[in-house]
Amino acid sequence: MLDYQQFVEIATSLEQHHAIFHTLWDLGRPVFSPDVKTAAVSFDAVGETINFEINKTFWNSLTDTQKLFIISHECLHVILYHGIRISDLKTASEKKMANYAADIVVNHTLIDRFGFKRKEVDPENMLCWVDTVFEKDVPETGHNFEFYYNLLEKDQESGGGNTNLDKSLVDDHDGFDSFDTTEFEDVLSNAIDESQAESLEDLIKEHTEDIQEQLQQRGLTPGNIWYIAQVGKVKPKKKWETVIKKWAKKFNKQTETEQWARLNRRLQFMANDFLLPSDFEVDDFEHDKIQVWFFQDTSGSCYGFRDRFFKAASSLPKDKFDVKMHCFDTRVFETSLGSGKLYGFGGTSFSCLEQYIQQYIKAYNVSYPKAVFVITDGYGNYVSPEKPGVWYWFLNPYYTRCIPDACNTYNLKDFE
Repeated sequence: MLDYQQFVEIATSLEQHHAIFHTLWDLGRPVFSPDVKTAAVSFDAVGETINFEINKTFWNSLTDTQKLFIISHECLHVILYHGIRISDLKTASEKKMANYAADIVVNHTLIDRFGFKRKEVDPENMLCWVDTVFEKDVPETGHNFEFYYNLLEKDQESGGGNTNLDKSLVDDHDGFDSFDTTEFEDVLSNAIDESQAESLEDLIKEHTEDIQEQLQQRGLTPGNIWYIAQVGKVKPKKKWETVIKKWAKKFNKQTETEQWARLNRRLQFMANDFLLPSDFEVDDFEHDKIQVWFFQDTSGSCYGFRDRFFKAASSLPKDKFDVKMHCFDTRVFETSLGSGKLYGFGGTSFSCLEQYIQQYIKAYNVSYPKAVFVITDGYGNYVSPEKPGVWYWFLNPYYTRCIPDACNTYNLKDFE
């Protein structure tokens, strides 16, 4: 499994191409698996997570840019409902053509719309592009799945003289059907924000116009997620505590251990008079507790969040997280979950927060916190954290002038 630092670095890099890739990656549980040749994704409805399965040898052979491309490629298949296109087909030939059509769409869309460069992601032209799959009459880019599938089908019916179906597929498409469910739509709807939806509205509409009937048969309604401006949907506000809950999920790592109690699913039809070991996933909580720091501004406008502030911190499992509670004005005051007490109530300084953290690190020889959550009105002095990416600011009002862009900021008015 990828370690936390790699996970965060990838998430930050994905943001440069589009926030939706960051969002879907954030919902994910990436694991290395020898059962896939390259990569695969599926949706775990029980855990409400996306399983990113990656072949470790394949992963290690990629450049950083290619890794981002692979992840974005997987995400875009999901966003464009390619599971429906592939799952409704019956024969192996039909599914093969569907896989190629889907990869052509995704690969070119990532180049044309999301800032990837073809020479960087596929320098040897091994992947599916219009000019590598279609050898003579090369079609234009920018069309949807049905367009390329129909061209491939027509060519195969006439003898296959214009297509090369020996190109490499980026990923395994077998798990795509698991995303075409109302359960995943609910998770996706809660995860994305309005700006992400509106920025992709035209793309979703263009690539789903030919499958509206199939979508309706499955109870799926892309319009309710992506076409916010047109359908006039008002998305229910989430609680700001969900940001903390979502962050904590990243540390719920699992590992496989050999066991004899459960039969490997690949051996379920074999004779049962002997035992073979199989792998079974078990929770693997890290031995060292993860340090999380909370800071409540007591200067006035955020004081009303004090009860929810302590409740949110209490929601983190005590056996896994070392939660440190503080309040501040122009100084930092340590408090505790048990006492619920706040101190200060003077002016506001943000630089004192980082100074306090650095003093603590030096005094106790510990690492920088994995996350720093701050509730404030944003009116203070400028702060320059050593690791701004692990800072999460909940602001009321949304005043960010003193906060570095690399920090994570949230407007409390957007939440319940």
